[in-house]
Amino acid sequence: MSAMTELTETMLGETQHVEIKIEGGFAQADKLLELVNRLADLPAEDPCADGLVEEIAELIVQRQMFIDSILADDCAGQNAELIRALLDETQALTYQCQPLLAHRQALLHLGHRHKQQVSIYKTIDANR
Repeated sequence: MSAMTELTETMLGETQHVEIKIEGGFAQADKLLELVNRLADLPAEDPCADGLVEEIAELIVQRQMFIDSILADDCAGQNAELIRALLDETQALTYQCQPLLAHRQALLHLGHRHKQQVSIYKTIDANR
């Protein structure tokens, strides 16, 4: 919140608008992190996992639109501190999601490999 306070003090006339945008951006990141943590606790085969992935994808799209609007409004570089804070937060989210992504990709690869093995055994069995 200190970045929000510093930024609102430096921006005259648009203080309320900037505060709302900052709070919205950080709230999205908190919600994303919460959903990622919930997803990490669920087994991959759990049907709820698909719903969480969809929610995460929707929040990512909303966050991207939010960041795009900040960048579009930043004609003279007035939002540099905000953009830097959002970039840092995005990098932190990416770092925190990497282990979950790697684990889920490994599961997908393992499933694909298993299907290939079953297919090979079926072919061998059919040729007997």
